[in-house]
Amino acid sequence: MEAWVEEGVAPTKEVDLKGFDAAVVERTDQRNKYEEKKKESTLEYKRLEEMDRKIISMLQGAGLTKFASSVGTISTRIDHSYRVPKDADSKHRFFDFIRQNDGEEMLQTLLTINSATANSYAKSKVAEADEKGELDFKIDGLEDPTMKVSLSFRKGK
Repeated sequence: MEAWVEEGVAPTKEVDLKGFDAAVVERTDQRNKYEEKKKESTLEYKRLEEMDRKIISMLQGAGLTKFASSVGTISTRIDHSYRVPKDADSKHRFFDFIRQNDGEEMLQTLLTINSATANSYAKSKVAEADEKGELDFKIDGLEDPTMKVSLSFRKGK
């Protein structure tokens, strides 16, 4: 067994090569266990997603949004997600919307807008429009949001 020593660097203490090798072997074994568990976890997550799709389909087929089971209540949740405008025209229209509705200061805050900020802003504007009863509210420059139905579970008492 060869030990690699960086040129010009003197070891600060005596190295037990067998102990060092054992530590590297142990770390390699742990890494292999981790990778295996990660694969198992991915597989289990995919199974969980399939179960969620099945339950969502069952709830929707029954015209329900929630169900109180023997272990807790499961309910559907609809999440909306807006895409940040990609082309220049959409960006200009979106920024004009912000300027007209919230002023120049808000526009300057959002000019370097990322997806999370755009979503937060859009959701707040949609909530305001909902409160006013504006059912066909649209934000100029943003595409309609994508929707994802997911489940929420609360454990029974």
